[in-house]
Amino acid sequence: MENLLNLPTTRPASNYKLKPNKTAKQLFEELTTLVGRMERYRKNIFGKLLRIKAIHTDTHNAM
Repeated sequence: MENLLNLPTTRPASNYKLKPNKTAKQLFEELTTLVGRMERYRKNIFGKLLRIKAIHTDTHNAM
């Protein structure tokens, strides 16, 4: 993560406007929040898929 902070910055595309009142720290906090949310979502989906598979297997075995 430290390496990312030390990378040289490139100019963003002109159509991309970064809100000037946000510090890098705030942006990283938002990113961390989003990544955490995505991780929880992924685990939820995976859990649901496993449950569906189990139900399917039970149904199949009962036949």
